[in-house]
Amino acid sequence: MKEQDQQLTDLFARDEQQAFKQLFVQFYKPMCVAARLYISDWADAEDVVQQVFIKFWEEKHYKKINSSYKHFLHISVRNACFNHTGRLKTRQKRENNIDQEALAEQAIDFLLQKEELKVFETAYEELPPQSRKVFELVYFADQPYKAAAQKLNISVNTVKTHLKNALRILKNSKAINNYYSDRKKAD
Repeated sequence: MKEQDQQLTDLFARDEQQAFKQLFVQFYKPMCVAARLYISDWADAEDVVQQVFIKFWEEKHYKKINSSYKHFLHISVRNACFNHTGRLKTRQKRENNIDQEALAEQAIDFLLQKEELKVFETAYEELPPQSRKVFELVYFADQPYKAAAQKLNISVNTVKTHLKNALRILKNSKAINNYYSDRKKAD
């Protein structure tokens, strides 16, 4: 054991707080520099070193050291850095998996919407031409009944009748009913 290490050991025997303070002052900055070799972010490197010192104090490692304090701290910091980067990689991997799952769900939702749109278009083609025009104006162009009636030169009651007819046809459409009954079976 070096003389400097022996002096720290003797000081720990007499005054633990003073010895720890001296150890911290002497090795904190060099350990932060060492941590930066493993961790790119300075703040994270400092956090790791601080945690090493806290653990050193709480678990009273100074009572177990028979060799160099510097060597012990350096190994502890290196291992803590490896643990830190491992946790970061695990978290990033988990986040990437979540991102991939979210993208897959979005793709499935998009495909289902496209499929539903095709089914609706098939049923929509079954509508009589005048009912289809009324349906387009009211539901797609968001026109009030009165504006749709004026545009098509028909009465408001006729607009309502065409809409009622269109909705009945869509509701009873084989394409739509088959699609949703197949979806229920799949769920």
